[in-house]
Amino acid sequence: MHTIPEALEIARAALRSGDRQQSRFIYERILAALPDEPTALSELGMLCLGERALDEAERYLRRALELRPQDPVGHNNLYLVLRASGRNEQAIETMRSAIALAPYLPELHNNLGIALKDAGQLEVAADSFREAIVLRPVYAEAYYNLANTLVLAHELDEAEAAFRRAVELAPSDSDTRNNFGALLRLRGKLDEAAGEFEAALATNPSSAEAHQNRAVLRLLRGQFAEGWVEYESRWQMPGAKLPNYAEPRWRGEPLVGRTLRLWAEQGLGDTIQFVRYAPLVRAQGARILLDCPPALRPLLATAAGIDAFDRAEDPREWADYHVPLLSLPSYCNPDPSATAHLVPYLRPQPNRVAFWRERLADVADFKVGITWQGSPGYAGDYFRSLPLAWFAKLSKIPGVRLFSLQKNFGREQLLSQSGVVDLADELDEEGRAFTDTAAAIANMDLVISSDTAVAHLAGALGAPVWVVLQQTPNWRWLLAREDSPWYPSMRLFRQSTLGNWKPVFDAIARELAALAQSNAR
Repeated sequence: MHTIPEALEIARAALRSGDRQQSRFIYERILAALPDEPTALSELGMLCLGERALDEAERYLRRALELRPQDPVGHNNLYLVLRASGRNEQAIETMRSAIALAPYLPELHNNLGIALKDAGQLEVAADSFREAIVLRPVYAEAYYNLANTLVLAHELDEAEAAFRRAVELAPSDSDTRNNFGALLRLRGKLDEAAGEFEAALATNPSSAEAHQNRAVLRLLRGQFAEGWVEYESRWQMPGAKLPNYAEPRWRGEPLVGRTLRLWAEQGLGDTIQFVRYAPLVRAQGARILLDCPPALRPLLATAAGIDAFDRAEDPREWADYHVPLLSLPSYCNPDPSATAHLVPYLRPQPNRVAFWRERLADVADFKVGITWQGSPGYAGDYFRSLPLAWFAKLSKIPGVRLFSLQKNFGREQLLSQSGVVDLADELDEEGRAFTDTAAAIANMDLVISSDTAVAHLAGALGAPVWVVLQQTPNWRWLLAREDSPWYPSMRLFRQSTLGNWKPVFDAIARELAALAQSNAR
């Protein structure tokens, strides 16, 4: 007959060896004999947590806490279950209880910071990580978590310093090196960023995140052949999932007499940008189906190379292969300049062009359509989007009239900005994305946009468009050039310092004033 401490050690040994079933059996035998044995309750609760049996885990851990209410580790264990269950606010309160019992434990402050960060309480979260670091100055995980939190809070100098300390303390941690590289890329330190991605992959060659970051950096630098191949790592990223099509993925097989289903995998702007490849794969002998958001179909119906739109309901139309739109450069010429001759590849609907011509007929000024805000759901939106107030200087240029093409996000800023005509209520109603916007653009003299779908739309229409870009922009805009190989009618205005839009708009104002003066002659 084993004593309780002996039985507990046997259960732990079974768990260490990977025999979870035997470990559970022993814990349950202990609790059958002593239902209120707190150590067995706690350890069985953690075993259940490891098996994602969350309700069971919570039941055991709560009972253990009832028996040992002053145990900070017990509160921490319950916190882990609550976090795994998605009950973050309860997890925060549980961790605060743990800290009240043991404020000297740095792990508790670190865990509280994690929950606060996920709750969007970034300043308080950062303070929790700083407290953990005070208690343990060599706490690499706390430095890493502090750095990631500061990135979200846009405190980039301190974030970089925290990352550097985390790397110093844990140089073999792949996630730290990868996320540090992403920050360095954002700040324009590209050579150093490349080194961090290489270091991350040296430690963990299968890291999809590091492969994806290296691919994006290669594309940004114009290394298209290598970049597009490695960009396929996006399908190994957490949460990535290919659609459940019946046919196999196309990987360059002959297409003569075949039907190829192209499908939109990312945002509306990405779909507009990469639908240009449809005629190139169609030229290989394929019949082309396009699976895209229904709202885009009226606009994309004008694109060359599309034989039909995929039906949204089951059963879908039959095809031989499917392929995501952003994989097509790998099977065509990977250099985007090879597609420049296809532009314009979208066209506005003639009846809507006529409507907007009449609608704007009384405006003799130089007409400029503007957008400034992308979707806030995009992780990098803070740096690519900008306040509408930056356009105020442009609205005061003699002979210039600004028209807002902004829909949804950011439109509320018009309430505090005079000198801009809001067209949103007249654009793209009844679920027809960009059809009116395209026609309005056709009646503008110029479009000025941040990195949004409207910029892609104007470029795909072949309309004059100026795009304002952060210091290190999305990979598709490349580096240190004013033109875009994707869109011949586009001009790029870039920040030289991250977050500083003033020189950008000073340059735009000078150029726009000259255009308006020419228009007035």
